[in-house]
Amino acid sequence: MLLNIQIESISLAQPEKTLKKVSEQAAEKEKLENARKMKAKNISDDIIAECTGLSLQKRQEL
Repeated sequence: MLLNIQIESISLAQPEKTLKKVSEQAAEKEKLENARKMKAKNISDDIIAECTGLSLQKRQEL
């Protein structure tokens, strides 16, 4: 799966920070995609929260 990630700023002076930020964005995007798939299968918000760790607000926005 190809992830389309927006990077707000890239700092060549701090590649570890940039890599960490990109990794966190990718993980969040994957959680949201998994939650969307679960919601499409009528899985309850409680189970989605348990499996993805997303907040109630994020789940309701899907």
